Amino acid sequence: MHKDLGLIMESANELNVPVPATAVVRELYGASIAKGHADEDYVAAITLLEEWAGVVVRGKKNT
Repeated sequence: MHKDLGLIMESANELNVPVPATAVVRELYGASIAKGHADEDYVAAITLLEEWAGVVVRGKKNT
């Protein structure tokens, strides 16, 4: 996933298209990799944000 985000950033730079949200996600994912979450998908960024915030994001329970 980190490689894919890098390719998106390269293409955007070549086309002179700003993609600030993608840049932020790439940085978050890179930080997640540094914390040992390299084998995860986009959830790695969420896990990192959870850790920083001191919370765990959960879905709603079915009633």
